[in-house]
This record gives sequence, C-alpha cells and structure tokens, in this order.
Amino acid sequence: MGERARPSLFTIPAHRAFADALVTGLLAQHRGDPMALAQGMVLLPNNRAIRAVRDAFVRQSGGGLLLPRLVAIGDPDLGEQVGGALDPLGEEAPIPPAVAPMRRQMMLARMVQDVRPDIDAGQALQLAQALGAVAAISTLLVVGVVSGIAKTFSRDWDFRLERTPKGFRRRRGLFTRTDVVMPVHRVQAVRIGTGAVRHRFGWKSLKLVSLAQDAGNASHVVAPFAKAAELTPILEVAGFPLPPRGLAWHRTTGSYRVVSALFNAVSFVLLAAAVAVATHLFVPERYDWLWLVAAAQAVMAGFTAIQQLFLWRVERHAISPQHLYKRSGWLAPGYKIADRVKLQSVEIARGPLGRMFGYVTLNLGLAGGHFALPGLPREEAEALRRALLASMVETDFSRLVK
Repeated sequence: MGERARPSLFTIPAHRAFADALVTGLLAQHRGDPMALAQGMVLLPNNRAIRAVRDAFVRQSGGGLLLPRLVAIGDPDLGEQVGGALDPLGEEAPIPPAVAPMRRQMMLARMVQDVRPDIDAGQALQLAQALGAVAAISTLLVVGVVSGIAKTFSRDWDFRLERTPKGFRRRRGLFTRTDVVMPVHRVQAVRIGTGAVRHRFGWKSLKLVSLAQDAGNASHVVAPFAKAAELTPILEVAGFPLPPRGLAWHRTTGSYRVVSALFNAVSFVLLAAAVAVATHLFVPERYDWLWLVAAAQAVMAGFTAIQQLFLWRVERHAISPQHLYKRSGWLAPGYKIADRVKLQSVEIARGPLGRMFGYVTLNLGLAGGHFALPGLPREEAEALRRALLASMVETDFSRLVK
C-alpha cells in the first residue's frame, strides 16, 4: 500500500478468511497513518470481492475509517471501474469555477455597448438581460431539436416493413435492432400524423393501435416517414382505407370552440398579469426582462383564441358503413380511423360548460387506445351512438379472431 523502493509480496494461508486477513494486514501496516491507507488502491478480482473487503473493513475498523480505493479488474461487467484503476491519485486537473451571473450580465452589457455606443449603461444592462434569456431559451430549443433528430435517426435506421402471412413485420434500429410482427386482425385503429415542418414536405407517419405495446406506447409505427401514396397500400392491407369521396363530414359546435378559445385565452391573460404584477412590485430591476415573458403570455392568449377558429374550420368527423373517421390538427393535420365493429364502448359525457352551452363529448373505447369526439350537439351524439352500437352488437367479437 505505501510507497516502497520495490514491490512487496505477501501470502495468505488457504485456511484463513481472505478478506479478513487482507484487511487485518492493511490496518496493521498503516495503523500509524490513516491517510496513507486512504491514498492507496486495492485491486480485487470482481465486485463480490469488493463487497467482502468493504464489509471486513467495517467489522475491524472499530469507528470511522477512510477506506482505500477498491477496484475490480476481473469482473465481466466492469462498467466504468477500470477507469478508477488508471486515474492518477491526487493529480486531477482542477475544474474552473463558473462565471458569476452578475459578471456574465456585465460582460454581455459591455458587448452591447460596443455595438450600440449611443445607449447608456442601464439600458445596456437591461438589453443584456433580455439577450441572455433569449440565448438560454434558444439553446434549449436547439439542444431539444438536435437530440430529437439524433433519437429519431438511431431509432428508425434501416427501417423495413414487410407483409408476411402472419401480418406486418417491421425491422428498425441502429444501436438496438428490433424485429416485430403485428397480426393484421388485431389492429383496432390507425393514426395518420405529421409535424408542422414535415407537413410542408408531405411527410406523414402511420401507427397501428392494438393491445400490444411498442417501446412503451400503445401504437406500432409502421411508416415513420411516408408520402400519402405510400400509405394507401398499407392502409388497404390493414383494413383501414382512407376516407372515400362523398362522406358527410361534420364540425363541432361553434359554442364549444368559443368556450375553448375564451378558456385558453383567459388562462394565458391571468398568467401574463401575474408575471407583470410580480415583476413590477417584487422583482429587482435587473430582472426587468421578465416583462418580455408577460408580453409572450399575452401573445399566446391571442394565438390560442385564433387557433380555435382555425380548428373549427378544419377539425371534422365522418362515419362510413365500416369505419369512423376523425380529422384533427391545424398546423399538423392528421387522421384517426377506427373500425366500427371493434369499438368496445360508447360514452356521452357532459361537463358543466357543456350542459350550459349545449354540447357533449363522445368517448369511444378501444382495446389499446381511446377515440374522442368533443363538442358535438346532443342530438348528433345520440344518433352517432345508436349507429355505432348497431355495428358493435351485430358481430360476436369473440369470433373475430380465429
């Protein structure tokens, strides 16, 4: 353990307990200098030996004791422990301290004055605070986008979808390769989705809703990036074709959209007012950039109100003899298609606002998912429930899977 001119070799008789004998010798050798023991390193064959030696130190220490570094060098699951055997003792490079927040603001304010010499120090400091907040938010957004792209790239690497006699076979993954077979007759519904950016390029994703779990989700992704023409044959094989021409599409009630717009807008207005009052009364002047947060909340109030107007124009639902269709989304429109026969339940729900303004929510139970049609007139919801129940009871569900 201690520093010597040459290595020393000791043996432990076979009839002695190895861990206890080793600890006894180490304690006797370094009894007069506890720090010498703490600066040493003991190489052991595996993690089990580390636990045994640690327990022996506890039994024989008789009080507080600084243990040496215990490193396993022969365990098949070493993890990061080999690095501990190679690290120098007491020679780590010091970590530089973080720059103080006020110092960062002053440095940024100086940079602002270099660009805008016509403003005074107070205005430069306020602008520096606002720029710092924008930079922090932008950094988080960039990190989120980059990590999301990397995750999607590694997950859907070498994506392949094949039709087999037993159903769809999907293979994908760069680091973790998965091979999943999904029987077609177990599919309860399908979801066609997209993103605000992907929608501009015509890319969509297709998920199959079933009882099985796919990486913690109740839907199996069978087409992460596909055009509409590429989704059509997959939907035909799954038994969920796209909406045919001539279907009667229905919107939600106008009162439901008005109530939703007011509720969302009022929530953001109250939050903006709370931030503004707190900034004016309680927050020091160096945090004046919080006024930008209050202004952003006010803008979100107007955005959510306008959003409900566009959703009233684009969100619709329709029913065909075999399927129920729902179109949703504004910047990222998508479809959800359910088989009328495979629905499990039909529920009509009315909240306090719904009873006041005359609209209900139709909740449809799926094995492995949920299908909801909010903001329907009561009469339309009743008629839709009767039609769906007629399809659900005319076929014995236990005979669907043979």
